[in-house]
Amino acid sequence: MNGDTCKCDISIEFNDSLLVSNEWNFYKYNGTIEKFELVNEGLNNIDISLVSGINRFIVAAHSDTIPPHVDIIIENKDYVGNVILSEQCELAFTIEDESGIKVNDIIITLNDDTIPSNEYTIAENTDLRNIPLKMTKHLADGIYKVKISAIDIYNNKTEESLEIKVAKTFAIISAGNFPNPATGDNTVIACRLSEQASEVILYLFDARSRKLLRESILPGSDLIVTYNLSTAGFSNGTYFYYFEALKGDNSESVKSAILKMSILK
Repeated sequence: MNGDTCKCDISIEFNDSLLVSNEWNFYKYNGTIEKFELVNEGLNNIDISLVSGINRFIVAAHSDTIPPHVDIIIENKDYVGNVILSEQCELAFTIEDESGIKVNDIIITLNDDTIPSNEYTIAENTDLRNIPLKMTKHLADGIYKVKISAIDIYNNKTEESLEIKVAKTFAIISAGNFPNPATGDNTVIACRLSEQASEVILYLFDARSRKLLRESILPGSDLIVTYNLSTAGFSNGTYFYYFEALKGDNSESVKSAILKMSILK
């Protein structure tokens, strides 16, 4: 007993053979969403907590088997090519369910470590059918897996995950060529940088690892480097290429993965 608030725990048993089945469940009224939410699946071993005031319960069955819909959104302005280019990671989550969501059962993990609820925010007076969450984390360079799980008032559960890469350091974020296979007279080979480079070099090899091209390219201000490769003189087949980017006085360099290109004319 604390002031005029009283809490007690009780157990309920049902012996009627018509009720003790998987079709019937125990529900408690949630005034926030004006619906009864599932307290116990089935009618066996029911343990509930009561607080002072009116507690409304029913025995019923429901037909909702659809779990909540969850989205994970990266809000960083410096989110480029699936890479976050700063240590501050801005994440937003949306959880939607027509019946309503159990807020206290929302779980967010980062590389399987559970994030405490005080490290993310939910807007005040949020409709429990549509819950927005926001979270900011400071992360070192690396690859991370963010996962969120949510349960609706009928215990339908869903999970959603997203892999994010953080690279504050000088790096080649992505590279590729289009079209691939190259069926016409040329193909554009391109890469994206995390920050400005002094020089970018494209290397091209045939299937026997013989070097066919070493081309120095001056990067543009948008951190995207492109090279229009004429396929004239190239035989049909498979070729390999990679980029090397140099920074400042060329004392720092990074390389992309080795990528495959096909020519089919």
